[in-house]
Amino acid sequence: MAKAPKKETPSFWDPSDNLYNAGFLIDIYHVPTGAEIKFKAWLTNFNDSYQSNWNTEETYGRMDPIATFQNTVRSINISWDVVAASLKDAKENMASCELLFRMLYPTYDNQGGSDNASSISGSPLFKLKFGNLITMPGAAPAAPASTAGLLGNMNGFEYAPDLDAGFFTPANAQMYPQTISLSTEFQVLHNFPIGWEGGKFRESKYPYGEAANSSEALHEAGRKFVEDNPDTVKAAAETVTQAGAAALDAGKGLADDLGALASGAIAWAKKAVKGGESQKKIDQKERKLGMK
Repeated sequence: MAKAPKKETPSFWDPSDNLYNAGFLIDIYHVPTGAEIKFKAWLTNFNDSYQSNWNTEETYGRMDPIATFQNTVRSINISWDVVAASLKDAKENMASCELLFRMLYPTYDNQGGSDNASSISGSPLFKLKFGNLITMPGAAPAAPASTAGLLGNMNGFEYAPDLDAGFFTPANAQMYPQTISLSTEFQVLHNFPIGWEGGKFRESKYPYGEAANSSEALHEAGRKFVEDNPDTVKAAAETVTQAGAAALDAGKGLADDLGALASGAIAWAKKAVKGGESQKKIDQKERKLGMK
């Protein structure tokens, strides 16, 4: 007797995969171990904070305190959802979260084979990458966190399963959230030159890569274009010069025409004045003879 064909599970197409593959993802790299986790960017909150810190000292008789600059720090608060379309996805998401939380612990060197003799050999530093919003200056938006992520430390993670979305329960007492909400605060460690020097900012593409559109960068781009394309610039200058000369000639001709017209008008006015004076004399003579 022939066996009935085995039913295949229909494939599921997740449109968010296209966005993930296009680089819309949160990429977290663990510096001490080289481990890396990538999440789809189901972003629920993003707050990029820049704060300057000052020491202030009150002095007698002075209305304002004396302020001494300390530093400028950058911190990023980011929250996102980790969504599962199936039990398989939910298990993978749980495993990713477990690895993420383990990354918060330091790296140890075991000296002498005893746990008590272990010493910290590495702090839990991270590199974080999210498109062009969290990136090293000048890095490509799609570059990985391992090479293009901002260096910093996480102040912890908040893990919150969405109770309304429910759980996958493949067996008794086993629960895998359909949606997990994650949030963290990331303190940026500037491991590249930053600040102003000689009227220019040291990293022209910090923080989001668009500072290259500033007047300073445009001036530099124009200078470089002139250096790289001298023939093109020379030809354009000659064209502009020729156009200016033609316009000058045309303006001179127009001025000559207007001058001739003005001279004619003056001559006509003079004749009109003389004619008026002659008529006046005739009228005076007629009055004397009693003709008027």
